[in-house]
Amino acid sequence: MASHLAWLRTLKLSQLKTIASQTGINSSGTKTILNARLLAELPLERVSAVPQGGLESLQGRHGSTRHKDVVPNQCRIISIDMGIRNLAYCVLDLPHFLEREATLSKTLSDWEPFTPTVQAWKRIAINHNVGLPTESFVDPETDNKTKEAFDPSTYASYAYSFVSEVLLPHRPTTILIERQRYRSMGSSAVQEWTVRVNMLESMLYAVFKTLGEQAKWSGGVHAVMPAKVGPFWLGDSDPEQKPRAKSTKAKAKKAKIDLVGKWLECRHAVELSGQAQMMGKAFLERWQGKGQRFRKANLSPKIDGIESMTTEGNREIGKLDDLADCLLQGLAWVRWEENRRRICKCGPQALAELG
Repeated sequence: MASHLAWLRTLKLSQLKTIASQTGINSSGTKTILNARLLAELPLERVSAVPQGGLESLQGRHGSTRHKDVVPNQCRIISIDMGIRNLAYCVLDLPHFLEREATLSKTLSDWEPFTPTVQAWKRIAINHNVGLPTESFVDPETDNKTKEAFDPSTYASYAYSFVSEVLLPHRPTTILIERQRYRSMGSSAVQEWTVRVNMLESMLYAVFKTLGEQAKWSGGVHAVMPAKVGPFWLGDSDPEQKPRAKSTKAKAKKAKIDLVGKWLECRHAVELSGQAQMMGKAFLERWQGKGQRFRKANLSPKIDGIESMTTEGNREIGKLDDLADCLLQGLAWVRWEENRRRICKCGPQALAELG
């Protein structure tokens, strides 16, 4: 037990819930349960960095010359918003994030919000036939309709290719994966598409676990609950409440898109670099209504079995919610980690600022 956090025992349940919601920790349960959870999880070190002389160990045999800007002791996060035809991810650099804490005092005024740099920000399709209006496609050689494959064997190939050819070349030290629905939530049936995305989610964890056990990748993989990301940014009072009506969810989706749009417009909260600058420009133009009506996106093959939606220049980028979600998820996680460190180092005085 962390003795420097013993002061948590003196707090009210509402104060414990505030700490939990501001650090991405589950806030459900009684005061005793929540107190024990905070004592166990707050001290955990979840941010890793590229070790000195260890760049190649993060890549294994799937190395690439891409992103040579990664330096030792730098944290690089990939935040993934799950999907099959609309999977979005962003690459966040946190230069000197770990060293920064050591230079800060216990005075809250020294703790300015950390500003990550987004190196890449993309939306891709995991399956072969993204962009078609139905679940089937026409074989150009036989002119016959062929059912799109959703079997485990095919998705295992997708998951491995996505990790080894798309994610690992970025040399990430931390992977964040949007946690998918894992309960019926009172419904009599679970949508087939939910099952498919859940299968892909599980396979991604399996691939990363295998690479880790084989010493071909040494980063960390963390699940992020969407129900905690939205309330963190939008200020909902109770992230543990039951699912909201569709109209309310639609409003929340629009609010998140608007939040990212305002950040990009004011150049606030995040810096964009490289490919992310082009994506940010396209996102901002569409959000401001300057883009044309959505049309079928241009596709360019990236790897076998995976096609990518390109958004260079003023090219139409389509849906904004997936792009917004992966960015908000990554930035929320960074802020949660900052808050964890602030609480552990500054003690009870950090509570007033978090509240």
